[in-house]
Amino acid sequence: MKKVKYIGMAARMVPDKLHNLLIDIVFLNKFFFVKNKIKILFAGDGINLKPLKKETKNKKLHNIIIFNGRLKEDDLIKWFRKLDTYIHLSKDETTSTSILQAMSMSLPVIASNIGGNQNLIKSINRVNNIILVNNDKDKIFKKIKYLVLNERIKKRVSDVSRKIVMKYYSCETMYQNYRKLF
Repeated sequence: MKKVKYIGMAARMVPDKLHNLLIDIVFLNKFFFVKNKIKILFAGDGINLKPLKKETKNKKLHNIIIFNGRLKEDDLIKWFRKLDTYIHLSKDETTSTSILQAMSMSLPVIASNIGGNQNLIKSINRVNNIILVNNDKDKIFKKIKYLVLNERIKKRVSDVSRKIVMKYYSCETMYQNYRKLF
């Protein structure tokens, strides 16, 4: 029996975050998500929460998409530990704390190819820590499918994510960088 796979997104539920894009992707590819036992977990809260829940219900995706609400720090860590893949879709970003948190948990990350996300990308042995993708339903689905069906690639990206976040974004490294700046 296949294990359930969890893909999560932790973000404020506001217009510049693209939860609705992920909902559309699931709707258009529902058979793939059901067949591969993939669940989408949303952590967060905001003005779009009710409309997103309504859209999920109307599209009959409530068995695939789960809204976990705003989580306290300890619960958020447990939430990240449950995930197999982290996805972060948005119209704009500076430096996403959620992406850094996912990387620190050794998760492969799929993120919108925009602003601050581009600044977070690094590589080790030609393996990037983040898979950047344009905000296009088909392209995003292909990246999700690629990671879900390629355990070896997923593992390599996961390993690189953790190493990169520890090397460039640890508390000590960030402190030293700010110290030099000031």
